[in-house]
Amino acid sequence: MSNRLVFFKRRGKREPRSRGQTMAEFMLVLPVLLLTIFAIIEVARLLFAWVAVENAARFALRYVVTGDYNPAHYNATDCNNFYAEFGLTCNATETAKMENAARVLSARDAGLAGATGVQSDPGMIDPNTNWADPGYLKITVCSESAASYTDPNPDNFSTDWMAWCQPVDHAGAPGDQVWVTVSFNHPVLLPFISNWWPYLHLTGRRDGIVERFRVARVIGAGGLPTAPPTSTYTPTPTDTPTPSNTPTETPCKVPPVVTILSPQDGRTYTQLDQLPSEAEAYDPDNADPATCAGVGPNGDGISQVEFYFYWNNGVSNVYQYGHTEGVVAYCGFGGDSPCTTLDLSSGYWPNGTVVSSGEHTLAVRALDDEGVYSSWQYVTFYISVPPTPTPTLTSTSTLTPTPSCSGVSFGSFYTDNYGRIRQYINNTTYPGLEVTGISVDWSPLNAASNYYGWSEYLNFMNWKNGGSIRIHDTNDYTSGTTAEKGLPRPVANGVNANYIQVDWNGTFSGDFSNSPLNYGPANFGFTVHFSDSSCDLYSGASSSTLPTYTPTPTASMTATAVPPSNTPPPSNTPTITLTPSRTSTRTPTFTPSKTPTASKTPTPSKTPTRTATRTATRTPTRTLTPSVTLTPSATATLTPTATLHD
Repeated sequence: MSNRLVFFKRRGKREPRSRGQTMAEFMLVLPVLLLTIFAIIEVARLLFAWVAVENAARFALRYVVTGDYNPAHYNATDCNNFYAEFGLTCNATETAKMENAARVLSARDAGLAGATGVQSDPGMIDPNTNWADPGYLKITVCSESAASYTDPNPDNFSTDWMAWCQPVDHAGAPGDQVWVTVSFNHPVLLPFISNWWPYLHLTGRRDGIVERFRVARVIGAGGLPTAPPTSTYTPTPTDTPTPSNTPTETPCKVPPVVTILSPQDGRTYTQLDQLPSEAEAYDPDNADPATCAGVGPNGDGISQVEFYFYWNNGVSNVYQYGHTEGVVAYCGFGGDSPCTTLDLSSGYWPNGTVVSSGEHTLAVRALDDEGVYSSWQYVTFYISVPPTPTPTLTSTSTLTPTPSCSGVSFGSFYTDNYGRIRQYINNTTYPGLEVTGISVDWSPLNAASNYYGWSEYLNFMNWKNGGSIRIHDTNDYTSGTTAEKGLPRPVANGVNANYIQVDWNGTFSGDFSNSPLNYGPANFGFTVHFSDSSCDLYSGASSSTLPTYTPTPTASMTATAVPPSNTPPPSNTPTITLTPSRTSTRTPTFTPSKTPTASKTPTPSKTPTRTATRTATRTPTRTLTPSVTLTPSATATLTPTATLHD
């Protein structure tokens, strides 16, 4: 008989479960867990966008240094649209502009191909507006041939946060240094954080040297040089061409030369003077193809000469006027031997910009017949004129039209899907007019925002007539916003030539002209002040009727309803009031579940303590019961009576 050991395990009493404890702990941890997950996703998106922006700059630079371009962009329409971004024009006869526009647009295409995957807004790629919006993408191409290049300044959250090339983006001539800068506002999707930090600004920058993609000219040959015949093809050495008969490429290739003849460097011009502007230019490799050391006649090998005038406002050089000449003599204000001069007594540049006193700079460059630009040449001069030109100083009425406010008016009005409006300004009769102050009345939108709980606030305002100038960038939650910077600015001549752009942020998204607002120009008021106060414009803001806001019934009215089987219809309500006796019919009618509703709603001044006793001593006052059931709108007893009609 074998011995067996038997082990017995004593069962202990099971610990009681705490129902809901796990759920409570999970609910406490869930927000932190979700926030961590979203943060990981956001960081991954940010790193991806940063790599894409760097790739975009690299792709665009590699394309632009080749000097190549997409032939599809070499047309007058693309050229004019490109130069319109900078307030300039282009036509099919300006081949240099056509080629530059095609090269810059092709480089932008290459950059966008490298930025595949970034969450950019297709409607906000590269124009000079909307720079402070999530999804904005700007590709800047600038070279030594441009007047100036400005690097992004991350310490200043304004328009100089982006790269700028003045007066226009330029792809560069052979041998020029070229910069490509990609600026992108990466949208933030992290909950809560995106409400006060809607985007992160990313910048990628690359620079390089434009290749000498144009072939040097061959001297003494009608076509491309051919290799000399080899000995296998020549029976005798006497038939072999000598090296002197073999055309060779000359290394002579230099940019054109330009010299500014006037105005004089360092001279001061007053309102009584005529401001001259003239330059000479020639291409040395046309004048001396062998050594490029010769000096050619004015205009030899030159396609055009460009003139740009700038005024130093104490902070930076501000563009005033530009002109391009294609024939000799090269005059900054037009004309031909002698050149036309600018009458400073008129007080205006030829484009209508007001002449300001102070330091001025003239920048001039030449373009030769092979598409190569010269280096920039500069002269600095000074202008001293009265702050406000007077009509008595106008030389002739034909040169300076008499200013009139008759053509200064409000123009078209537009809204868009991003919560913005544009109010256009017409100016057809007042050259040289300046806008000095702008205010916007958005009280109807302010009221609608408060009514619907949108928390709308005015984000920024721009003034635009070619270039975009930020005139307000402080968040304003109350109507009556006034521009606080960037003014005065010139008012361009033409119909709808200027406009005020206003942007709002908040929980409302969409077009203000759609439901529920259905807003138009009458719902936004503008006050515009000009340098001539008699031209000031004003439009009021009219309020509109918003859809009636009907609050939903409260929970107290629905939660106290008795089951339908115990609730008689309104027609049977008198049967309840006619049974004040202590019969059993009182039991389903005045159940304890109903009694608390009576203690909440009847007037406490009559029976403050009798709510606990549901005896007939309270019900003989028959006026109380009918007032509760038959006239629910008379007193506050509307809430308990709702239980009888549910």
